[in-house]
Amino acid sequence: MIKKIIGMKVFILPLAVAFSVMFAVLFVKPVYSDMMTARKSVETNRQQLASLQNQNAKLADLKTRWESMEEKKMIQGALPEDQSVDDYMSELYSRVSRSGMLLKNFAIQESSLVNLPYVCGASGEAAAGGTPATAPAITENVSNTASAETPLVSATCANALDVSISLNGTWEHLLGFLKYLGDTNRIANVKSIAVASNVNGQQAESNPDLLKADAVVQVYYKPESEASSIGTISSLTSGRGFNESVLEKIKNIIFSAYEEPGVSETGERNIFK
Repeated sequence: MIKKIIGMKVFILPLAVAFSVMFAVLFVKPVYSDMMTARKSVETNRQQLASLQNQNAKLADLKTRWESMEEKKMIQGALPEDQSVDDYMSELYSRVSRSGMLLKNFAIQESSLVNLPYVCGASGEAAAGGTPATAPAITENVSNTASAETPLVSATCANALDVSISLNGTWEHLLGFLKYLGDTNRIANVKSIAVASNVNGQQAESNPDLLKADAVVQVYYKPESEASSIGTISSLTSGRGFNESVLEKIKNIIFSAYEEPGVSETGERNIFK
């Protein structure tokens, strides 16, 4: 009896070992293999995430540099280094056409040097050893968005051009033109506007609402000495002295959609429809 029990134990032990090995091969090994695969996948995903984060940081840096360059371009357009008469007249004529006004004639005349705080800034003149000039009264200027405390660009002074224009149109057209004029990309101030009834015989009888408007717009540009000075170049490179609110206004300008002008029955353009 004892021999039979010992023989059965001897038989059961190898069988249990074999069963354990079979269980490990059939169940434990696949689970372990899946676990190792998951760990490798997690490690791969971590590496990819680190790479994507690195690329995202590089793209953010490039975006910051690009926006800085765009702001410098906008400043150059707002206060160019030369008169840029053709560019401004093209922009002005575009606004005249969009508003429905008729531009009869215009004249351009160089004005004297100006030292407006929101255009020039007092820091440049103080650095040059001069005394900052007192800002003149600017109650009529419709484009004055900066103040003496936050100059747009640090420079000693700026040159100015007086652009005189004569327009014909209705009161609604004139208001639309003035609205467009406030959204120009270049720094400009409206010096004066004169509005009168355009009584010219038959034309006045056919359209009594027709008005005549004479306006003088003063646009600014940097003097050659200031445009090439080390101080101005350093200021433009570093971005110091810029009025952030003006930059945001220039970046967020929204232009109205272009509308086709009205035409008469003969197909001719009828601006005063």
